[in-house]
Amino acid sequence: MAKDKELKNADGGQDTTGQDKPARKPAAARRKDTTPAVEPIRTVEATAPKPVEAVEPQKPKPENARWYAIHTYSGHEAKVSRNILLRADYEGLSQMIVRTFIPEEEEVRVVAGKTRNVKRKLFPGYVFIEMVLDDQTIQLVKSTTGVTGFLSSGNKPISLKENEVRHLEDLKEGKQPPRVEFEKGDIVRVTQGPFAEFTGKIDEVMIDKQKLRVLIELFGRDTPVELAFNEVDKEIADPSRKH
Repeated sequence: MAKDKELKNADGGQDTTGQDKPARKPAAARRKDTTPAVEPIRTVEATAPKPVEAVEPQKPKPENARWYAIHTYSGHEAKVSRNILLRADYEGLSQMIVRTFIPEEEEVRVVAGKTRNVKRKLFPGYVFIEMVLDDQTIQLVKSTTGVTGFLSSGNKPISLKENEVRHLEDLKEGKQPPRVEFEKGDIVRVTQGPFAEFTGKIDEVMIDKQKLRVLIELFGRDTPVELAFNEVDKEIADPSRKH
């Protein structure tokens, strides 16, 4: 009976050995993942090469093109020059109106005690224009805002000499030495240095050195003294005044 009871308990009893333990994970899940992380592939957008601008060949100048001077409102020279060329291109007359030019030169000036190179208009209120003269081109130029007319003899515009315009172009491009506001014979007043407040007469202008040789009266005789441009002012008072 004891054996039967033991067998019964064995058959009817439940196995409780695994109830308190969590289920074990599979071996593959327990194994540490050692695969290196792979960075995502970066995509780079291909940039198309910048288009190369086509260089328009220089238009041939008509043989009968000449230089003329047109009068404008003062201070409107650049605007008039630009508008004439724009209108000529729009109206299909760019072959007839070749180019415009504002005569300027470089000038050495003394501003606030400092020497500066500045651009100075040689003919304020004028624009030079290279063009073929006919009714269409004359009408286009005259009807441009800011233009008051051509430099004319009677009703006919006067053409300018080619070599004169070329000389003015050289001045603008700096191929000629800069102009200075001082000239030989000018009376100046010394503004600084040991000769401050003395007056004298300019005997020589040395543009390359930016200096003047000035004759100053010392001890009853004219003594040459070299002074920089920014060390003198033009004398406005009576030049006969001596120190």
